[in-house]
Amino acid sequence: MGIPRPWSGSRFYAAVLTACGSKLADLPAAALHQLAALLNQCDSPWAPPVAALAARSATVFRNESLKARPTGNWRGVQRRSRQGPGVDIQDAVDFLNGPVAARLPGFQRRPQQEKMVLAVIRALQNGECLLMEGATGTGKSLSYLLPCLLWASDGQRVLVATHTINLQEQLINKDLPFLREAGLEFNAALVKGRGNYLCLLRWQAALKEEVDPAEAALFARVLVWSGETATGDRA
Repeated sequence: MGIPRPWSGSRFYAAVLTACGSKLADLPAAALHQLAALLNQCDSPWAPPVAALAARSATVFRNESLKARPTGNWRGVQRRSRQGPGVDIQDAVDFLNGPVAARLPGFQRRPQQEKMVLAVIRALQNGECLLMEGATGTGKSLSYLLPCLLWASDGQRVLVATHTINLQEQLINKDLPFLREAGLEFNAALVKGRGNYLCLLRWQAALKEEVDPAEAALFARVLVWSGETATGDRA
């Protein structure tokens, strides 16, 4: 909530109440009414003030429901044919041992990494399946990301699937920004399995069901969070 930790006593509680009031004031009218009902079910001391706020929200606050926002026409984008110049192998190796090496202290040229880069490029160009295994320290992430990004720069679209969310976050938060700083231009998006996101249809259906006090308290937290999150990602 942005409240300094050294604060204590009445000053701290006053700051918490002020922050909570500001957060409630930002909620849509529909969310306030749902939140008031949930807090009432779990006998929360916040139920009366939220109910009072919800009672006058129709004329003071915006009245809108939670909806997914469109993020672009992914299906309508025209795809280019695979036919084209593709990725130049020497350009990939030079980029690996040039701009990439310059940004990695203590970088040492690794034949295994170059071999993997070449194999990925050939698989992309030939439309083949490739199965490779690399030991720790091979630099596997850069070995497939670099060819994929060079391939994408020619108008292709590349999907990288990982076994773990941790690796996904490593790629999006560390490896891809590193390659962008090294000079590659590209657009990237992180998408997790559907089980990692809040389903709006199921959520709206759940809000209409009778729940016990413990579930009502949890639902109240999810309701506030659902209006703040940009992605709906439960992690």
